[in-house]
Amino acid sequence: MIKKVCFFLFLLAIFSLTSACAKPENKEELTPSQSENQFSLPGVFKGEEAKNRAETKKDIIRIEGDDYEFQFKLFNADSIGFTTYYPIDSGSGLTVEETDSEEGSEVIFKSDSLYDGQKRDDVYFSIFMYPENISLEEAINTTKQNLAADNSQIFQREDEQYRYYKWAIHEFDYKTKKNDILYIGTAAFGQKGNRIVKVLSHLPEDLVEGFIPIMDKILQDIQWYENG
Repeated sequence: MIKKVCFFLFLLAIFSLTSACAKPENKEELTPSQSENQFSLPGVFKGEEAKNRAETKKDIIRIEGDDYEFQFKLFNADSIGFTTYYPIDSGSGLTVEETDSEEGSEVIFKSDSLYDGQKRDDVYFSIFMYPENISLEEAINTTKQNLAADNSQIFQREDEQYRYYKWAIHEFDYKTKKNDILYIGTAAFGQKGNRIVKVLSHLPEDLVEGFIPIMDKILQDIQWYENG
Protein backbone atom coordinates (compact mmCIF):
# COMPACT_ATOMS: atom_id res chain seq x y z
CA MET A 1 0.00 0.00 0.00
CA ILE A 2 2.81 2.32 0.88
CA LYS A 3 5.31 3.02 -1.89
CA LYS A 4 8.34 5.07 -1.00
CA VAL A 5 8.87 6.11 -4.60
CA CYS A 6 5.84 8.41 -4.37
CA PHE A 7 7.39 10.25 -1.48
CA PHE A 8 9.33 12.45 -3.90
CA LEU A 9 6.08 13.68 -5.47
CA PHE A 10 5.01 14.95 -2.07
CA LEU A 11 8.32 16.69 -1.52
CA LEU A 12 7.99 18.35 -4.92
CA ALA A 13 4.60 19.73 -3.90
CA ILE A 14 5.65 20.81 -0.42
CA PHE A 15 9.37 21.20 0.27
CA SER A 16 10.48 22.00 -3.28
CA LEU A 17 7.99 24.83 -3.33
CA THR A 18 9.12 26.06 0.06
CA SER A 19 12.75 25.94 -1.06
CA ALA A 20 11.95 28.14 -4.05
CA CYS A 21 9.43 30.41 -2.39
CA ALA A 22 10.44 30.41 1.26
CA LYS A 23 13.34 30.97 3.57
CA PRO A 24 14.03 29.88 7.13
CA GLU A 25 12.84 32.49 9.60
CA ASN A 26 11.49 32.69 13.11
CA LYS A 27 9.18 35.70 13.12
CA GLU A 28 6.19 36.71 11.15
CA GLU A 29 3.93 39.77 10.72
CA LEU A 30 0.20 39.26 10.32
CA THR A 31 -2.32 41.58 8.75
CA PRO A 32 -5.31 42.84 10.77
CA SER A 33 -7.71 41.00 8.48
CA GLN A 34 -6.15 37.67 9.46
CA SER A 35 -6.68 38.22 13.18
CA GLU A 36 -10.33 39.18 12.58
CA ASN A 37 -11.22 35.84 11.00
CA GLN A 38 -13.55 34.05 13.43
CA PHE A 39 -13.81 30.59 11.87
CA SER A 40 -10.97 29.26 9.77
CA LEU A 41 -10.63 25.53 10.39
CA PRO A 42 -10.66 22.15 8.64
CA GLY A 43 -14.06 20.54 8.20
CA VAL A 44 -17.36 22.36 8.73
CA PHE A 45 -19.30 23.95 11.58
CA LYS A 46 -22.45 21.91 12.34
CA GLY A 47 -23.40 22.94 15.87
CA GLU A 48 -25.28 20.33 17.92
CA GLU A 49 -25.74 18.24 14.78
CA ALA A 50 -22.04 17.36 14.98
CA LYS A 51 -22.72 15.28 18.10
CA ASN A 52 -25.40 13.15 16.45
CA ARG A 53 -23.34 11.11 14.01
CA ALA A 54 -23.16 7.35 13.55
CA GLU A 55 -20.70 5.63 15.90
CA THR A 56 -18.99 3.78 13.05
CA LYS A 57 -18.85 3.92 9.28
CA LYS A 58 -16.98 2.56 6.29
CA ASP A 59 -15.33 5.00 3.94
CA ILE A 60 -12.68 5.30 1.25
CA ILE A 61 -9.21 6.80 1.44
CA ARG A 62 -7.27 7.32 -1.77
CA ILE A 63 -3.62 6.38 -1.30
CA GLU A 64 -1.14 6.69 -4.16
CA GLY A 65 -3.94 6.72 -6.73
CA ASP A 66 -5.78 3.67 -5.39
CA ASP A 67 -8.95 3.57 -3.27
CA TYR A 68 -8.93 1.58 -0.02
CA GLU A 69 -11.90 0.93 2.23
CA PHE A 70 -11.45 1.49 5.96
CA GLN A 71 -13.56 0.97 9.05
CA PHE A 72 -13.92 4.26 10.96
CA LYS A 73 -14.91 5.08 14.53
CA LEU A 74 -16.43 8.33 15.74
CA PHE A 75 -14.42 10.45 18.17
CA ASN A 76 -15.84 13.36 20.17
CA ALA A 77 -13.23 15.90 21.27
CA ASP A 78 -15.45 17.68 23.77
CA SER A 79 -12.58 19.73 25.25
CA ILE A 80 -12.14 21.44 21.87
CA GLY A 81 -15.60 21.06 20.36
CA PHE A 82 -15.52 18.75 17.34
CA THR A 83 -16.28 15.23 16.19
CA THR A 84 -14.55 13.25 13.47
CA TYR A 85 -13.90 9.72 12.29
CA TYR A 86 -10.59 7.85 12.43
CA PRO A 87 -9.64 4.44 10.98
CA ILE A 88 -9.49 1.47 13.35
CA ASP A 89 -8.59 -1.35 10.95
CA SER A 90 -5.99 -3.80 12.20
CA GLY A 91 -2.60 -2.87 10.77
CA SER A 92 -3.70 0.54 9.52
CA GLY A 93 -5.60 2.16 12.37
CA LEU A 94 -4.89 4.97 14.79
CA THR A 95 -5.16 5.61 18.50
CA VAL A 96 -6.46 8.88 19.93
CA GLU A 97 -5.35 10.71 23.07
CA GLU A 98 -7.08 13.79 24.50
CA THR A 99 -5.71 16.11 27.18
CA ASP A 100 -7.05 19.30 28.73
CA SER A 101 -5.05 21.71 30.90
CA GLU A 102 -4.47 25.40 31.59
CA GLU A 103 -2.01 25.44 28.68
CA GLY A 104 -4.69 24.33 26.22
CA SER A 105 -6.65 21.35 24.94
CA GLU A 106 -5.10 18.77 22.63
CA VAL A 107 -6.08 15.70 20.64
CA ILE A 108 -3.30 13.51 19.24
CA PHE A 109 -3.87 10.92 16.52
CA LYS A 110 -1.05 8.34 16.54
CA SER A 111 -0.36 5.40 14.27
CA ASP A 112 -1.23 2.03 15.76
CA SER A 113 0.66 -0.82 14.08
CA LEU A 114 0.34 1.24 10.94
CA TYR A 115 3.46 0.05 9.13
CA ASP A 116 4.51 -3.59 8.77
CA GLY A 117 2.94 -4.48 12.10
CA GLN A 118 5.26 -2.08 13.93
CA LYS A 119 3.79 0.53 16.26
CA ARG A 120 5.38 3.92 15.62
CA ASP A 121 5.06 6.63 18.24
CA ASP A 122 6.88 9.05 15.93
CA VAL A 123 4.03 9.12 13.39
CA TYR A 124 1.26 11.43 14.53
CA PHE A 125 -0.61 14.68 14.15
CA SER A 126 -2.28 16.83 16.77
CA ILE A 127 -5.07 19.39 17.02
CA PHE A 128 -4.37 21.93 19.76
CA MET A 129 -6.64 24.71 21.01
CA TYR A 130 -4.96 27.58 22.85
CA PRO A 131 -6.49 29.47 25.80
CA GLU A 132 -8.47 32.63 25.04
CA ASN A 133 -5.64 34.94 26.09
CA ILE A 134 -3.17 33.56 23.51
CA SER A 135 -2.95 35.52 20.25
CA LEU A 136 -2.17 34.12 16.82
CA GLU A 137 1.28 35.72 16.89
CA GLU A 138 2.03 34.19 20.29
CA ALA A 139 0.90 30.74 19.16
CA ILE A 140 3.08 30.90 16.04
CA ASN A 141 6.16 32.18 17.83
CA THR A 142 5.85 29.68 20.69
CA THR A 143 5.54 26.82 18.22
CA LYS A 144 8.61 27.99 16.34
CA GLN A 145 10.58 28.32 19.57
CA ASN A 146 9.64 24.80 20.64
CA LEU A 147 10.61 23.38 17.26
CA ALA A 148 13.89 25.30 17.24
CA ALA A 149 14.67 23.90 20.69
CA ASP A 150 14.23 20.46 19.13
CA ASN A 151 16.80 21.38 16.43
CA SER A 152 14.16 21.70 13.74
CA GLN A 153 14.66 23.87 10.66
CA ILE A 154 11.65 26.01 9.85
CA PHE A 155 10.56 26.94 6.33
CA GLN A 156 8.34 30.01 6.12
CA ARG A 157 6.52 30.51 2.84
CA GLU A 158 6.77 33.96 1.32
CA ASP A 159 3.76 33.32 -0.93
CA GLU A 160 0.62 32.08 0.85
CA GLN A 161 -0.71 30.49 -2.36
CA TYR A 162 1.56 27.54 -1.62
CA ARG A 163 -0.21 26.66 1.61
CA TYR A 164 -1.05 22.97 1.89
CA TYR A 165 -4.12 23.66 4.04
CA LYS A 166 -6.27 26.29 2.34
CA TRP A 167 -8.28 26.88 5.52
CA ALA A 168 -5.19 27.97 7.47
CA ILE A 169 -4.68 31.58 8.52
CA HIS A 170 -0.97 30.87 8.68
CA GLU A 171 1.20 27.85 7.93
CA PHE A 172 4.84 26.77 7.83
CA ASP A 173 6.83 23.57 7.34
CA TYR A 174 9.68 22.16 9.36
CA LYS A 175 12.14 19.29 9.29
CA THR A 176 14.51 17.74 11.79
CA LYS A 177 16.82 14.75 11.97
CA LYS A 178 17.03 12.31 14.88
CA ASN A 179 18.91 9.01 14.99
CA ASP A 180 19.55 9.24 11.23
CA ILE A 181 15.80 9.61 10.54
CA LEU A 182 14.60 12.73 8.74
CA TYR A 183 11.27 13.95 10.10
CA ILE A 184 9.04 16.46 8.35
CA GLY A 185 5.87 18.22 9.33
CA THR A 186 3.57 21.19 8.92
CA ALA A 187 2.15 23.59 11.49
CA ALA A 188 -1.15 25.14 10.37
CA PHE A 189 -3.03 27.74 12.42
CA GLY A 190 -6.74 28.49 12.33
CA GLN A 191 -9.31 30.16 14.54
CA LYS A 192 -12.52 29.12 16.29
CA GLY A 193 -14.20 32.20 17.69
CA ASN A 194 -11.64 33.87 19.95
CA ARG A 195 -9.48 30.74 20.27
CA ILE A 196 -6.47 29.85 18.11
CA VAL A 197 -6.28 26.25 16.87
CA LYS A 198 -3.13 24.55 15.61
CA VAL A 199 -2.79 21.39 13.51
CA LEU A 200 0.72 19.95 13.73
CA SER A 201 2.00 16.88 11.86
CA HIS A 202 5.18 14.88 12.58
CA LEU A 203 6.36 11.84 10.63
CA PRO A 204 9.42 10.25 9.02
CA GLU A 205 9.90 11.20 5.39
CA ASP A 206 9.54 7.62 4.16
CA LEU A 207 6.05 7.27 5.68
CA VAL A 208 4.53 10.38 4.13
CA GLU A 209 2.57 8.64 1.39
CA GLY A 210 0.94 6.22 3.81
CA PHE A 211 -0.01 8.66 6.55
CA ILE A 212 -0.85 12.03 4.98
CA PRO A 213 -3.98 10.74 3.14
CA ILE A 214 -5.26 9.26 6.42
CA MET A 215 -4.56 12.50 8.26
CA ASP A 216 -6.28 14.56 5.56
CA LYS A 217 -9.35 12.31 5.70
CA ILE A 218 -9.67 12.78 9.47
CA LEU A 219 -9.41 16.56 9.09
CA GLN A 220 -11.95 16.62 6.24
CA ASP A 221 -14.43 14.65 8.38
CA ILE A 222 -14.35 17.16 11.26
CA GLN A 223 -17.64 18.75 12.32
CA TRP A 224 -17.37 21.58 14.85
CA TYR A 225 -19.74 22.62 17.62
CA GLU A 226 -19.75 25.18 20.44
CA ASN A 227 -18.34 23.80 23.67
CA GLY A 228 -18.80 26.62 26.14
